[in-house]
Amino acid sequence: MTAARRRALLARSAAAVLSVAMPAAGCFSEHRSATGPDERGAAGTCRIPVSSSVVGSVQAVIAIRGFAFMPDTTRVSRGTTVAWVNCEEDASNEQHNAAAADGGWSTALLSPTAIGSRRFDEPGIHPYVCELHPFMRGVVVVE
Repeated sequence: MTAARRRALLARSAAAVLSVAMPAAGCFSEHRSATGPDERGAAGTCRIPVSSSVVGSVQAVIAIRGFAFMPDTTRVSRGTTVAWVNCEEDASNEQHNAAAADGGWSTALLSPTAIGSRRFDEPGIHPYVCELHPFMRGVVVVE
């Protein structure tokens, strides 16, 4: 890991700790968050199944890959439905979810290829985490 990448990771981690007050939670995985784009590369694909009930209503998609939300910051307009798609590719069948940092909402646990969604009607900054892997953090900014 380059020095610039380490500095970026440290700055991002410090900002996340300062901006989101989270109760202490254990991580039951040995995986660590990626430091931006998937370190294995973004060459893989992750598609929402056409049979999904959220396909017609989704206006923003966040992929979960490499134990990170991609993108980790999503800007949307009021009334936008955001979907999280578990795009993990390893054989561990790792589950994730997206949950409000304040505990106000949560998707179900998402196995690989599963989708969870939520409509954002309230303007503001909405931080979220994966409850199983609290080092995974993201923000939805509703304008």
